[in-house]
Amino acid sequence: MKIALIGDYLSIEYKSELGVLRSELRDDHIEDLGRHNTGNWKKDFDRRCADIDDSRQVIVLHDWSYYFDAKADITYSQKMKKEMFVLFDGKLFPWDVYYARK
Repeated sequence: MKIALIGDYLSIEYKSELGVLRSELRDDHIEDLGRHNTGNWKKDFDRRCADIDDSRQVIVLHDWSYYFDAKADITYSQKMKKEMFVLFDGKLFPWDVYYARK
């Protein structure tokens, strides 16, 4: 199963969480949306959307609200009705449950 990871694609935390998820979820393929970083925002967004389309689930890092690219990717994921989770303190929470508590 493919899973897309959304967050601050250039941060060390994103790369760290990507490595942790890849080691914990060995049976699944974690898509690194951060690899689409050509400098052309439209092309990068289209490529990330294609990866999201191919993914069954989406995992969002908890600090997503600070990053424009992450917001755009989350909006697209919601539009495509993907199963979404938030990664907070090493635990996965369903998107709706996590943000209903906030």
